[in-house]
Amino acid sequence: GAVKEFLGIPESKRLVLGISIGYPDLEDKTNSFRTDRVDSSEIVKWIE
Repeated sequence: GAVKEFLGIPESKRLVLGISIGYPDLEDKTNSFRTDRVDSSEIVKWIE
């Protein structure tokens, strides 16, 4: 797409983005589930 072309990202790579909006329902089970996470430096490449 246009963003990948502008940033020079090859088609073999994917751009991934997730945004949470709002407040969690702390009573809902899904908001108590936590997973192990790697440090963002292992999976993110910042391009300025």
